[in-house]
Formats: sequence, structure tokens, C-alpha cells
Amino acid sequence: MLTPERIPFIVFTVPAILLLIVIFFTRPAARRLLAALVGGLAFAVLHISWDTVAHSAGWWRYPFTTEAHAPLMWYMGSVLWGQPPR
Repeated sequence: MLTPERIPFIVFTVPAILLLIVIFFTRPAARRLLAALVGGLAFAVLHISWDTVAHSAGWWRYPFTTEAHAPLMWYMGSVLWGQPPR
């Protein structure tokens, strides 16, 4: 079961391990990898923005926080998976 205590482990290990696997098999150049991470950062910003807009519109909310978005560490996974290297 997903609990707030397990979130840091999931966010910081699972996406990082999967990203390393993708990097190993695709072997992108440093420039391409950096571009992918910048794209992931842009995706994370859009993700936070979307969550805030959806909360303000009443479409959903996170049950374990009163803020309009999830804890910021949740969005670290968005940086890693927003734009995988190709």
C-alpha cells in the first residue's frame, strides 16, 4: 500500500533505477541526456501547475495534504520520467 512514509523511497529509487537502465541500453550522448533532463524539468513544472489548477477547479485533491499540489518530492519522479533519453 502506498503510504506517505514510502513515497521518498519510491520517488528517489524506482525512477532512478529505471532511468539508469534506459541510459545503459540507449547510451545517449551527454548533450542528449541533459536535454532530456531539462525536458523532464519542464514536464515537472507543468505537472505542478496542472495539479494546482485541478485543485482550484475542484477536480481533485490529495487526501494527505491541504495544499493545492502534492509534496514537492513527488515531482522528482516527473523530472526523471518526463522525457526519457532517446
